[in-house]
Amino acid sequence: LQDNWNKFKRNYVAVVNGTIKSKKGDESLIPAKNFDEEILNLPSGGVAPMNVKNISVTSRDQSLKITWEDPEDTYDGDNTLLCTWKGTKVVYKTGGYPSGPNDGTVAIDNTSRNAYKTDALEINDLINDETYYISIFPYSDKGIYNTNEANRTIGMPTLIPNIVPFATATDEEISAMLNAHYKGAINIADHWHVGDTRKVHLNATVVDSNASKAHAAQDMMMVILGFNHDDLKDPIYGKNKSAVTINCREVLANNNSAEYEYYWGKSHYPVSDNENYSESPLRNYLNGSFLNSMPATFNSLVKEVKKNNLKYHTKADEAPIVTNDKCWLLSYPEVFGTSTYSNYLGGQNPGNYEGVQYDYFKTSNNRIKYLNKNGTKGSSDYYWLRSPSSYYASSYGYYWCYVDSSGAADNSYGYSTSSVAPAFCI
Repeated sequence: LQDNWNKFKRNYVAVVNGTIKSKKGDESLIPAKNFDEEILNLPSGGVAPMNVKNISVTSRDQSLKITWEDPEDTYDGDNTLLCTWKGTKVVYKTGGYPSGPNDGTVAIDNTSRNAYKTDALEINDLINDETYYISIFPYSDKGIYNTNEANRTIGMPTLIPNIVPFATATDEEISAMLNAHYKGAINIADHWHVGDTRKVHLNATVVDSNASKAHAAQDMMMVILGFNHDDLKDPIYGKNKSAVTINCREVLANNNSAEYEYYWGKSHYPVSDNENYSESPLRNYLNGSFLNSMPATFNSLVKEVKKNNLKYHTKADEAPIVTNDKCWLLSYPEVFGTSTYSNYLGGQNPGNYEGVQYDYFKTSNNRIKYLNKNGTKGSSDYYWLRSPSSYYASSYGYYWCYVDSSGAADNSYGYSTSSVAPAFCI
């Protein structure tokens, strides 16, 4: 109703006895039936307030804290008052969203504008791990309620877990912190930091003839690239962003001996312009053999996220191909941001076709990776990216991007071998 009124309010300001009155005043009344009566025939009391803004819910033990910003009064383009905000009701229940101000438990009927903009409204005596559906209903001095779905949110009370460092937490403690983060009880970025590391033991993998030889069992230092960065395939407690993105700090190696037999993908030549990472055998390897080399408890924390992939080597004039991945190779813009490279899109601005730069790689030295010596750094090495290169050679077709041992962008043909440093989210 509000959206439709906003659309027409510059021309019409009132409904009188089923007709819309022109605000010019010199035109005849226009019958409401000439429009969609179900939508445009506004209540005689006027219009509802606009939506609330900046709804935020924080979970606590048996309680929820909610903040929001109440709407201002509504005026049309000629500064004619259309609606005076009178108050806001917050209503909650389990099982589904309240459809109106009387459908559920009223947490508050507040008539002081923005009283809960910074100081949270606390709802107590709730059940932990129960989902509560919350609707916020601003209303006018004429008693007209805004029931727009944009004024809805959810919350889940939960116990606050022990706050432990990324490096020393057990897998179970990490799981508890992640669970609290996704429920809104904590923001994990307040406790962990970009660049924090954790040693994880990787079991040996079997030979994968499509992508790789077996990698040896090894301890691998994992590093945090960023927080709330990647889009989850499926929302978790209403959150659409993964909590933490992690990357192998070093490349897979056999105790400082390079494991180069990681083929980007295509065993035939020449590679055509429309061959991309989405169909790469290496992608299958990372989401299969590599993922399963992690300890079971740590593996269970890994979240499936959406990754953008260029469809072509030479251009970005179509929407990226979106894949759902648990483990993946980094892309050129995820490492280098908006820096241009002559062999990535022919030197065009990378945009966000394949993601946005992680905070960790904004420090250029962090783009250098090293051979792994069971969790410590060996000599610097190079590693594949998932980005197609726009460079073309007659014998091989199009190339693929990688990061060289100095941390700079480079490229090579896809059946060349290089190291890998997989990334994933928890």
